[in-house]
Amino acid sequence: MSENRDNSKGVEDEDGKKLEDMKAKQEAEIEQAKDSSTPLKETATDAKSGGSTRRPGKEILEEDPTKIGESEPSRIFLFEMRLTESDVEQDRLCIPVEFALDHFPPIPTLSPRFYEEKRVEGVCSVARKMKAKDVVRFYTPLPCSPDKQYMLIDHVKRNPQDDAVIRHLDCTSKYFIFHHQLTYFDLNYGLLLSKVEVRNHFRVVGIPAETHNVERLYFTDAKNTDWCMKITMFNDWYTINGPGWDQCVKDYHLEPGDFISFYRCVQPFNSRHFLIRLQKLVNEFKGGDGKGGDKPQGDGGSSKENKSRFAHCCIA
Repeated sequence: MSENRDNSKGVEDEDGKKLEDMKAKQEAEIEQAKDSSTPLKETATDAKSGGSTRRPGKEILEEDPTKIGESEPSRIFLFEMRLTESDVEQDRLCIPVEFALDHFPPIPTLSPRFYEEKRVEGVCSVARKMKAKDVVRFYTPLPCSPDKQYMLIDHVKRNPQDDAVIRHLDCTSKYFIFHHQLTYFDLNYGLLLSKVEVRNHFRVVGIPAETHNVERLYFTDAKNTDWCMKITMFNDWYTINGPGWDQCVKDYHLEPGDFISFYRCVQPFNSRHFLIRLQKLVNEFKGGDGKGGDKPQGDGGSSKENKSRFAHCCIA
């Protein structure tokens, strides 16, 4: 009887020793995986090549490609912003709420519904010589700080050769989204679009939301001038407005009856990036040579019967 107990105890000791050995082996493998940078490199490569299924603006593991002596610490990519003329002139970066809410604490003195943007000062200083269309990328350092109040910022200078040149061929039926005839309201108060138009064609727009009711859309014309415009919602109607829209109307001398056509961008810099073409209607009955009169004559006919000239405004 005692012999059986001794044998049983010996088996238990042997099993316990095997279990401890297995645990030690697993812990060693985990530590080795932590020290290895291969998984981080693979994740970053997938994200850059478009293989990642993560939503833009969400965290992507990435390792700093720059190596000076030892490997630089790893970091987590958060999002990037392309500088506008206004950002450079005022030496501050205005980050839209749709990005800021995910990565910055809210402004305590403001209601979330009026939280439109987060302003980061000094990102375009003269010392960095940043220009419009340059990119500012935001990262979380690894290891992360406990309060998550620290970020890494990377400044990427634009190479003019990498600019997407807006060509006439880019504004074709292949990339066409929809068109809209401008009204007096559009020109003076903002481009008025129906809920159906926005839901069908600008699906990236997430308003109205509990946190905000203003977002941004980005456009660039054929002269490669960038425009940043706000989009808001009121009573099931959306309005594209703001200083960007006002300046575009002014620069291209838009009038009621002109058309704005939207196209997908061939090389968008983010999901809110579109092309547009602005068409100014020219009355074919203006004195026989197209230079007289102020208003179209007759009922206008079909769009093929109306002569038009293109304002060369492709906003992306």
